[in-house]
Amino acid sequence: MENAIVIRIAGVTLSLFLLTQSFSQNLNIVYDAQSGKLNYFQDGVEVSKPNVKKGDLITLRIENYNNYLYDVNIEEKHLENKIGNGENPLGGIQGFGFGDIFKNVVPSFSIDADADGVADFMDIELDNLTEEERQIRQLKLSAEQKLSTLRTLESHMQETALDVTAYEKQQQFKSIALEEVEKLKMNPRMPPAQIKDYAVSIITKALNMPNLQNSTLFEAIEKNDGTARLTHWLEDNKQAARSYQSGIGELDYINQQLLRLAPGRADLASNYIAMEEAFQEAPAVLETADGLSQKLADLAEAARQESGQEVMDIWYEYQALTYNDFSTTYRAEADGDIVVLDVNFQLKETAQASGAPATIAVAPIKIPVHGGLKLNASVGINFGQYFNQPQSFFVRDSTIRGQNEDSFLPMVATNLHFYGQGRKAINVGGTLGIGIPLGGDVGFQSINFFLGPSIFFGQSDRFVFNLGIMGGKVKRLSAGYSEGDYFDGETEFIPVHYPYELGYFVGLSFNLNSVGQ
Repeated sequence: MENAIVIRIAGVTLSLFLLTQSFSQNLNIVYDAQSGKLNYFQDGVEVSKPNVKKGDLITLRIENYNNYLYDVNIEEKHLENKIGNGENPLGGIQGFGFGDIFKNVVPSFSIDADADGVADFMDIELDNLTEEERQIRQLKLSAEQKLSTLRTLESHMQETALDVTAYEKQQQFKSIALEEVEKLKMNPRMPPAQIKDYAVSIITKALNMPNLQNSTLFEAIEKNDGTARLTHWLEDNKQAARSYQSGIGELDYINQQLLRLAPGRADLASNYIAMEEAFQEAPAVLETADGLSQKLADLAEAARQESGQEVMDIWYEYQALTYNDFSTTYRAEADGDIVVLDVNFQLKETAQASGAPATIAVAPIKIPVHGGLKLNASVGINFGQYFNQPQSFFVRDSTIRGQNEDSFLPMVATNLHFYGQGRKAINVGGTLGIGIPLGGDVGFQSINFFLGPSIFFGQSDRFVFNLGIMGGKVKRLSAGYSEGDYFDGETEFIPVHYPYELGYFVGLSFNLNSVGQ
């Protein structure tokens, strides 16, 4: 019967130990460096109190920190439980181009008799005029047409000048783009997402490519090669200047003819004034056109000398920004009783002039660990009782008499516990222990041994409730004597021995330390 009880208790202890083990649930921790918010996720579900099983994977992801300014240092500690521990605002410069703006400009001094139905009307009207009057009318009409053409040419040259100015501004902006991006990256007061948005806007403007994310490096180089554009503008400007100079000459001829045929006529006064203004403006217009042509020639030559390295550098910076998610990931394996992750941000050597703090420390991240076999020692008091009550013996009337001893034994006990630490504040394991009875008459020979299940209370398993079987030495009659047998001698000569016998115990102990494996 006693053997059956021992087997049952061992089976119960093993079953309870296995029940405390749970399936693996890896832990994901997300820390936002800007808000300081910490979130825990297990199996994709957010939890408020993280807890992992020994051997599980702990993944810490630090997001939204400026990795241009800081390096992240993470110190991993595994602690054992012991007593006392516990629309873009930057805008864009657009390039401009022209088609063949002069293909409809007729530099010769002539009138198309079929133009816009004018000929029929003029033929009817001129039939009633003298030959001289017809010439005056034709000259007046030609002067007006020529003045309109000159104004169109001057306007085109001015637009070309504006295009060149825009091109120069774009080149200037392109030359400082990387410097401005670097300033953004070194700004400790700007969130990483905003740094990225502004930097991408600067690069998009510098390369003059609004759809940059869908473009290749070669497309960027081709887009920013100004040689073809500048050469086209140069030829257009030269052609416009030649046409303008020719038009001024033809207008002067018309003016001379009108002065010869109709000097001082009041109805031609406005024509004479307009032509005179054109003659006075012509030198400045032609001088400006010559200066613009020279500038275009110089810019085109400079564009031909460019290697494209500047564009490539800006492109590479754009790619780096695109793939920078301003985060880092650290992985640790759960071990010990508590995993502690100490996180701090260390200012990079290249960012010393930024004015950012040299070090930023984060409160330690502590994750309790359960599971795995743990061994703990405890000291406490047990109360035991043998299945067969101990007795003391004496002689009366030459007969051996027996007397029952105490029904239970208080014992100072030292226990070794083995268990799998669980998530809860209550865990179940097993106990092996020894104890010394407080009383009895066999001294240290009466050391008792304990085996059974244990229940651990508290987050650090500080208090232990023990129960199970015990074994110890008990005084029994020997040499074949039994209680009630005749014995002719004194009590002290009664033959006895001290065999080990089994009983059961309950007890409460205090966890001294943790030597978890």
